[in-house]
Amino acid sequence: MKSYSQALKILKENKIKINDENINSSKGLNRVSSVNIYSNSDYPSANNASFDGYAIKSKDTNKLNDKIYQKFKIIGSIAAKAILKNKFVKKINFTRFIKGKLSTTSNGKMNITLLPGQESFRIKSFAKSNAWAVLPSGKSRFKKGEIIDCFLVNQLNKNLL
Repeated sequence: MKSYSQALKILKENKIKINDENINSSKGLNRVSSVNIYSNSDYPSANNASFDGYAIKSKDTNKLNDKIYQKFKIIGSIAAKAILKNKFVKKINFTRFIKGKLSTTSNGKMNITLLPGQESFRIKSFAKSNAWAVLPSGKSRFKKGEIIDCFLVNQLNKNLL
């Protein structure tokens, strides 16, 4: 058996050139792209890696591949946690869904900025929002830096229905 340093030296001395090829994206499973891939649409509008996710047992996927596949049923959803970027005071003690702008930091943490104009007739805050912040009853003052629940508004959240 070769040592790590011997194997590394062999790899550095013998570069392997693999030609590029154009394929349909549906055939891209277990392949590596040689160029960046861009979309014409900005959806999602923010990096949702820390927001959207799925949990599947590995034993349910170990016999699947690009020819053998399986559809999985979504059995539930939970609110994501985000860091509140501005303070907010509720005047009435009940749960409020506040229009907000969700963003992520370079290290994957989620922030939510609560938008001005929360009244139902304020259209601008609806247009700018991409998430609902959930401010529960029993508390009226929410401080900058607190962690709160939030939901994307353009996603189906069974918990909100």
